[in-house]
Order: sequence, then C-alpha cells, then structure tokens
Amino acid sequence: MMTNPPTNQLSYLARKAICGALESGDYVKALESAQTVLRWQDCQSSPEFQAQVVAIIGFCGPLADKQRRERVRAEEQQRQEKEREAIRRAEARAKAELLKDQIIATFGPLAQKYGAQAEAVVEGSEPSYLVVILQELEETGNLTESHVNWLQDNNFYLVLANYYYSSYLKDGDAWNLAKSGRYFRQGECANAIVDHVSDDTISKIHDGRARSAVLTNRGGAKRDLSDLEGAKQDGLDAISASPQSFHPHNLLGAVYYQTGQPALGDQHFEKAVNLGASPRQQEFEIRSALKMSSPEARQAVVQHLLRKDPVKYAWVNQYQDIPQDSF
Repeated sequence: MMTNPPTNQLSYLARKAICGALESGDYVKALESAQTVLRWQDCQSSPEFQAQVVAIIGFCGPLADKQRRERVRAEEQQRQEKEREAIRRAEARAKAELLKDQIIATFGPLAQKYGAQAEAVVEGSEPSYLVVILQELEETGNLTESHVNWLQDNNFYLVLANYYYSSYLKDGDAWNLAKSGRYFRQGECANAIVDHVSDDTISKIHDGRARSAVLTNRGGAKRDLSDLEGAKQDGLDAISASPQSFHPHNLLGAVYYQTGQPALGDQHFEKAVNLGASPRQQEFEIRSALKMSSPEARQAVVQHLLRKDPVKYAWVNQYQDIPQDSF
C-alpha cells in the first residue's frame, strides 16, 4: 500500500497547503501546491524543507498524471452521456410530436365537426377524453349527463351548443334551442344565436317559458353584439311570453345599465329578485355592463351606484375615467 512521504520538515503553512490534498487523495492539487511551496523563499533557504517538498513532488507526479487522465476520461464519458441523453430526449420529443400529429390527423376532423379545436383531441401524447365523448356522440347522437358535465367543466361550450342545436333540429324541442343559445354565448359565438333564431323560429314556439328562454338568449347575444335596442325588445317580448321568469328582467337591467340608465335597470333587477333571482347574478351583470358601456354611460352608472351605497359599491371606483378600449 502506497504511503505519503514525510512532511515533518514542512512549515505550518506548507503543511496546510499540501497535506489536506494528500490525505484526501487529490494528487493533482497536492502536486500544484508543492510546486508553489518549492518557490517560497523559506523553502529554498532550508535544505531539509526543500528536500521534503521535492520528495512530495516526485511522489505526486505520476499519481497526478494518472489522476488527470482519469479525470479527462470521466469528463469525456460525462460529455458523451450528456450527448446521448440529449439525443434520447430529442428522439422522445420527435416521437411525441409524431404521435400528437397522428392523433390530430385521426381525430381532429371529428373535433372540428362538433366545434372543438383539433388540438383538443391530444393530452400529452395520448388521445384526450374528448375523443371518447365525441366518438360516442358520433355513434349514438347523444351525450350522457356525465359527458355534458365534463364538456361544461372543461369549457367545450361550442360542442354543447352544436349538440343541443342539432337536437333541436331533430326533435323541435325549444328547450334544446335555449340550451344551445346559452352555450353559444359562453363560447363567444353570439352571432350564431342571432343567425339560428329568427322571428319565424320564435313564432313557432308555443310554450311560453321556452319561448321566453329563447328570446332572453337571443337578447343576450344581441347585447354581446352591441345591438342594445334589439336586446331590449327581445327582453320585453320574453317578459310577455313568461311574466314569472326573472331572466329577461336581468337582461333588461343589464341593457339599461349599459346604456347609462341605471335607475331603469334597478327596476328590472328588483323585479328579478322578487321573482327568485340571485343578487350575485345582478352584480355580475352590472360589472359586464360597465365593461361594455361607453365612457359616458359608465360614469353615469358609477355615480349612480356610489350615491346609492358608497360602501357596498366601492368597487366601482376602479371603473372611473377608464376608456372603453382598455377592457
């Protein structure tokens, strides 16, 4: 077993510089330290000191050369392993992209048929649960309650909108038309409601509550499209069709707020509450009206609400003097 050379003639600083590296087996560092110590003046002035340093250099030289070669070899192995790992990752990404492209090519047209993005059929590198739902819909023409809930929870509103509209076309059930309208709005396709629901379509709905629901949906879509007069008329017609429904009153409340007539809006919001509406829904409608209204109408609403209850409506201060295009 190889032992380190004696170091008893070394100075304290020399031992501190050299011995730690020797004891840890770092012969490269020990050699470099010894070569530095050899140049010290006190080393050169002491033959015993110098002889021990020379002995350490002679001892460490071959071992340091071997250690350097091993380190170079280890570094090269590390470099090669990193390159292999990079290649493996690149191949895995390429494979995943290929699988993704194949899934989209296979199921993407089905998704687009029902109103979803083609990319929605992929989750990781596997077909998403949407594929299961759409395949069953394609085969049976129906959605289960759990599938409806999943689509709603995952914001596939247009799939639901198109499904309920197709159901309406097949069975003539106006409630399916109303459901499709709600989901078209949630999917930001208000124009589809206006296109699908003509006055002639409404005239054929004999159930007052269903007619009111369809009118309210269309009125809401017109409001989304800034046709406030059309929205107002649909709201009034919806009330006539079903006087006990609170939904058209909420619509009219929002329309009047959006046009800068909050006092009239409050009348409808109060009627809606009396008919069973939630006050939280009205706050949502007021917020949306503030975002969609003109600067002049917005300031009228802000001042109205602050006069009405400055504590409850303190949140409207954020809407003061905000340009419409900032939303």
